[in-house]
Amino acid sequence: MKKLLMKYVFTTLLLGLLISVNTKETKAMSRTEVYLEVGESYSIDISTKEPVLDNYGDEDKKVTSATFNKDKTKLTMKALAQGNATFYICKNGQKKTDNRVRTIKVHVYPESTNLTPSLKNNISHAVNDKNNYTNQPVYLYNGYSCGITVVTANCPTNVSSDTSGKAKAVAASSIYECNSDGSSITNGNFHFSPTGISGLYRPFYSANCKGSKTPVTTYIRGMAVWYSSTGKEHYTKFKIITVKIYPKPYVTVTDQNGAAVSTANMTIGNPMKLYVSLAGMQNNEVVSSKECVVQDESKLDVDEENGYWLATPIGNTWNVPVKATFKYSIKNELTQRNYDGYTTFSKVITFSIGSLKPTNITGATCGKNSIRVTWEKNNEAARYKLYRADTPNGDYDDIAETGDTFFVDDDVEVGKTYYYRVTCIGSDGDAESPMSEYRAVKFVKTTTGGTGNKVTTKSKKLKKPKFTISASNGSLKIKIKKKAGKYNASGFQIKVKRGKRTIINPTKWKKTSFKLKNVQKGKKYTIYIRTYKGKKKSAWVKKTKKA
Repeated sequence: MKKLLMKYVFTTLLLGLLISVNTKETKAMSRTEVYLEVGESYSIDISTKEPVLDNYGDEDKKVTSATFNKDKTKLTMKALAQGNATFYICKNGQKKTDNRVRTIKVHVYPESTNLTPSLKNNISHAVNDKNNYTNQPVYLYNGYSCGITVVTANCPTNVSSDTSGKAKAVAASSIYECNSDGSSITNGNFHFSPTGISGLYRPFYSANCKGSKTPVTTYIRGMAVWYSSTGKEHYTKFKIITVKIYPKPYVTVTDQNGAAVSTANMTIGNPMKLYVSLAGMQNNEVVSSKECVVQDESKLDVDEENGYWLATPIGNTWNVPVKATFKYSIKNELTQRNYDGYTTFSKVITFSIGSLKPTNITGATCGKNSIRVTWEKNNEAARYKLYRADTPNGDYDDIAETGDTFFVDDDVEVGKTYYYRVTCIGSDGDAESPMSEYRAVKFVKTTTGGTGNKVTTKSKKLKKPKFTISASNGSLKIKIKKKAGKYNASGFQIKVKRGKRTIINPTKWKKTSFKLKNVQKGKKYTIYIRTYKGKKKSAWVKKTKKA
């Protein structure tokens, strides 16, 4: 029992001694980390007695040298070549891991004066170097902006572990507009306005083309700088890129009189011709595409015609204007080097559309053999249509369509009362206003007044025509069943619409056949035909056919 007790005490003491020794020898090491450029030296004070260097082999000597002073109170390291070196300072003159008291890590970078950074823009690249924006010339329009980033290699980008507190990671320096040789521009000759700087990136705004109508050329230079653990600045060489600034084109919109248009008040049935162009283009620039985007196509239709755009009002906007945006894209150097949207220009026109308003009958007077009906002029109307009935609320037949503000009705009988109403017709020949209030007049033959023609016989009432439509080989053939005389008429009037648009306004026609060529396949065409004799016209007869 006594032997066992002594053995236990001995074992406990030995274990405690081992723990004590191990704890002492594995004490945490201090750490030094520095950043140097080739050729620089850095010294640190040594507090350990009789220090020695461990793990300092031939590979490390290629990066940096490390030597003590005479009394071993200071260690000096000199950067020899690019790379990393690690040293360990040990105590008690031993090279053992468990005796290490300090770790020294040295980061060595090449001489900055031998380095040239790259300048990366965020807009332009060559066609054959797609997606590579580094060291590429910049092409942009006056009033547009671009950003320049300094890109460097072999310079420290993170020095957060620096012990000295003096090292700073690489940052942009002197990113600015310059002359072609990199020299500074004299005050007042700048084409760029810098809008701020953040790290390696700087945006520029093209604010001055000096009124030039042709492209101007300028340059941007940039370099990089970093600070080593000694506090010394290290500058790279500078890099220059070319910037070409174009005057910015602009969209112009004018009416048929040459007046600029930004807003338009229209009435249904009265289309408007707009002349749209891209002004300020260079000789080497051409329009590659153009379109008009209408905010509400149920209110407005805009199509390009031969040399102009035709804006056709369709629905009332009720004082809420509808927008039409004209977009023009061009092809030039910028298109080749920048994204397509960068060379698209637009202009917005707002349209307020109202319904065609009616007019009022101002008089109906009897002549020797006629009744002369007059009405107020409506500036929104291209023509007028006169209707007549035998009773106030009866069926009104259109008896005339004219551009005048009067009509002489010579198809009258003595003692009979006639009721007249008039409507306004838009310039498209299709839109029609509501009817006016009726005007009643009893025909009494007079010997004075009136402008009627002498009537020897009562004219027969015009009959509505009958016709067929057939589609064949990109055309529509219209066949009227009888000659005009069979309908008590002297000829026919034909009108054609494609969808909602009138493509042929009322046209007089003598023959019984009509061929509409070059129709668009799949489109619906509406054919209107009526008979006429003098100023008399029958009601329209319409039929629709898909080409």
